[in-house]
Formats: sequence, structure tokens, C-alpha cells
Amino acid sequence: VDYRQTGKTENGKKYEARVYLTNGENESANAVFDAKTGELKSLYTYLAYNPDKKATRKRADMKRTAERFIDTWASDVAEKAHLFGEGEDELGGYFGFTHNENGIEYQENRVSIRIDESTGKILSFTKSWDKEIAFDSAEGVISEEEATEKYIASAGTYLCYIANKREMYATDNAGELTLVYRFDDEAPVYVD
Repeated sequence: VDYRQTGKTENGKKYEARVYLTNGENESANAVFDAKTGELKSLYTYLAYNPDKKATRKRADMKRTAERFIDTWASDVAEKAHLFGEGEDELGGYFGFTHNENGIEYQENRVSIRIDESTGKILSFTKSWDKEIAFDSAEGVISEEEATEKYIASAGTYLCYIANKREMYATDNAGELTLVYRFDDEAPVYVD
């Protein structure tokens, strides 16, 4: 174990405890904890080299392993950590969880976990989560559909012809034209 100063807070200095472990079988791990609270910040494991290693773990099983690990080692954020941008059918042992507040993702707060696809062991874990942040209430916020309708009503539209995408690059220039509504050029591209 060793300790390192990692910064300062209003109440004093911040320290990390770094722990290095080995099991004597060419496998090792290092973990970083907040020295004051004992909170696990990161974990990296190094497994013995196996040239015959094959991916045998199902993604759903690895996801459950990741969720159990978060429940145990990041229980303070487990309720708000939701799998981000990955479907159940995707391959691989990487899982990124982000902060979900009132059904809205806050990607700055995240937990990342990588699982070995042949052994099911945790390869890495990192947690970057600002617990001091305060979120405005979602009460009174209009729905996405209502916001879309309001945008369309206020942005202004006009009729114009555009080339049909499938025919746009036709060599005989016989592409079809389609009559569509377009937003005025002055309409904002992004809405905050």
C-alpha cells in the first residue's frame, strides 16, 4: 500500500491509497481507494497469459456481473447508474454506466467496467462521479413531442423540391424530385 496526495479541497488535502496485489499465479491487480472514505476509485487486473483463451461468456451474464460489482463496490451510486448506449445483443465485455437523473442521462458521471470474456473476471473498473452536483427538478418540463411541435411552429417553414436520395446520383440525371417542407434558413440548428 502507498498513499499519494491527489489535490486539495476546502477542508484540506485529498489522498489516495494504492493497493497492489498478486495471487502468485502470474495474476495481479492494483486498486485505488479514497484514503479518507475507503471508496474504490479504480481497479485494474492483469490475468496470466493463455494462448488458448476463448470468449465463452454470454453478454447478459457479464452484464449481471458488472451490476453486482457496482452494487458491492459502488453502492453509493448503483441506484442512479444505468447502462448507456449498448444493447443486450452486442458483443464484448465492456460496460459503461452513466448517471440517470429523472430519466435523463448525465454522462459526466460514469462507471466503466471491463470483464474478461473467457473467465468472467473483472479486468477493469473506473468510477468518476461528482456527488456534490445538484440537478434542477424536471417538474414542469414539457415533453419532447410538445417541444418538437413548438419548435416547428416557431421556426418557420417553406415548400421546396429536393432530389430523391436514391435517385440523386443517377448517371442519367433522371432523379425524382419530391416536394417537402424545409425550415427557414434563419431557424436555429440546435435547441438548448
